[in-house]
Amino acid sequence: MTLADLYSCFAVQQLFDPTKVTSAPVTFTSDAVSVRPAFQTLIIVNVGAVITAGTLDVKLTECDTADGVYTDVVGGAFTQYTKDRDDRVETARVISTERKKFLKVVSTVTDGNASFGITALRLVTDTGNADTTTLTL
Repeated sequence: MTLADLYSCFAVQQLFDPTKVTSAPVTFTSDAVSVRPAFQTLIIVNVGAVITAGTLDVKLTECDTADGVYTDVVGGAFTQYTKDRDDRVETARVISTERKKFLKVVSTVTDGNASFGITALRLVTDTGNADTTTLTL
């Protein structure tokens, strides 16, 4: 596969611009991400510093319609980020055929401040690897 082929396989959507939260508590909800017709979607959480007693919680929610009522994805919560568990990049791989059509990411910062950004990377071309049946966090 050439680099040009690889480039045409993915669609990138910034869900949260790199953000520094200095007055908590605050909750952010991303725009809806259509996980179809993509074969897989990778949610990338890039966490900088989490200060003092602060925490950052990130979870996935889903719905059949973009503007509907979203429910939590079972097993779709990232392990809580704290000052002892910050400065990292983590991912969740979503197999589109096993999810509702739309995802949103909800992040909550409490008791302190945190810096983070979240991106969705959608595989829009079948590479033959879309047979996995689990959500990996």
